[in-house]
Amino acid sequence: MHESAVLRKVHDDLLCVIDRAVDAENRRNPAYAAFSDDFSPAEFEAFCAHRLIGVGWNARVTRQSRDQGVDVIAEKDGMRLAIQCKLYRGSIGNKAVQEIVAARAHEGADRGIAVSNSRYTAAAHQLARTNAVLVLHYRDLDEIDAVLRRGAAG
Repeated sequence: MHESAVLRKVHDDLLCVIDRAVDAENRRNPAYAAFSDDFSPAEFEAFCAHRLIGVGWNARVTRQSRDQGVDVIAEKDGMRLAIQCKLYRGSIGNKAVQEIVAARAHEGADRGIAVSNSRYTAAAHQLARTNAVLVLHYRDLDEIDAVLRRGAAG
């Protein structure tokens, strides 16, 4: 039993080292300077994190197996954002908003944000407003500080 606990700790420590190395390399050589319709969901998450980094946020993509619905965590000036990235071809409905509401609570984040390349339904906008969730297009990430100052929620 003791050996398995040691192995779990070493495994988690190793994953943290790998995550830091990948983040550092991505900062030096951003792979996702422009949006592509050919992005995979994981590439879209990295793209969104890089846009936030570009405007001064400390942002990282979460490990997918343990993300609890959070794709990107971003922090700046004591504010923590839990972000869910939705790469869609059609409209995005309530489910995305419901997921980020739960994820925000799980992460203890100050704000929950759904980011997409697509449009949100009217119902998603309404649910976002009543739950203080931002529903944004990825282009809005370049102006995230202004968006947060306005307190826009939908």
